[in-house]
Amino acid sequence: MEKEELQKNTLDELEELLNEKQEKYEEIEEERKFVLKQTGRHIPGTTREEYKIELNRIQSQIEKIKEVIEEKKH
Repeated sequence: MEKEELQKNTLDELEELLNEKQEKYEEIEEERKFVLKQTGRHIPGTTREEYKIELNRIQSQIEKIKEVIEEKKH
């Protein structure tokens, strides 16, 4: 998701996309907490790393969307 792509969207579309990404982030965070709290089950380190990578990717997208929203508002 590139900033130039995002700039083609309307403010309403960007806010909707922002909400979707924030909800996705929260869902994955909840899933991560559930999976990692499983007792009696070994969770490979790669699973932890995969969650971290995915959450960082979504957070980066959220930040880009917020930047474009701010630019459009001014």
